[in-house]
Amino acid sequence: MPGVSKCLTRAGPFTNYASTSVVPQNRNVLKDELIYFPSQAKAGQEPCLFRRVEVWDEDKQESIVFLANLLKLGATTIAAVYKDRWQVELFFKPSNRT
Repeated sequence: MPGVSKCLTRAGPFTNYASTSVVPQNRNVLKDELIYFPSQAKAGQEPCLFRRVEVWDEDKQESIVFLANLLKLGATTIAAVYKDRWQVELFFKPSNRT
């Protein structure tokens, strides 16, 4: 996808998305879906696909949902990338306040 930025974020409770396929689950992955947002679809064009990955966080005893346009990465890799990204944000957060 030339010209398309890579996006990975923690997702909220989306109520209006459609699932195009479900990828097999493994390890702590509860769901791994290819989704699109019908409200963003344009007539006559293929929808813009996203990965909706839901993982179980054993430490916090809760599920976490990620939304990414990184379609070729595995679900556990997407979760690991977000975790690493979050650690960087936490590292710099105290310095942003000074």
